[in-house]
Amino acid sequence: QAYRGLGDRQGAITVVDQAIQKLADKEKLYKLRAGLYLEDKQPEEAVSLLEKISDDPEAFLLLNDIKSRKNPEEALKAIQSLDSSSLDLH
Repeated sequence: QAYRGLGDRQGAITVVDQAIQKLADKEKLYKLRAGLYLEDKQPEEAVSLLEKISDDPEAFLLLNDIKSRKNPEEALKAIQSLDSSSLDLH
């Protein structure tokens, strides 16, 4: 976050990519990297990372927001098929 705050997106990308390679708990890093991809106008890369995250409401909503820009019907079907018990909403 410090790199992003300083406007050094490439520095942030480098640090996040290194952390993804080294750390076991990747979900937060995937969301952070997906955000960086979106800032760089690379939604396909963001989608591929977000699809790796399960049981995360924030990632699910972000993923469907991205998909809705390209294919609103697909995003709507995903939301309608959502089983609320499958996500930890707390």
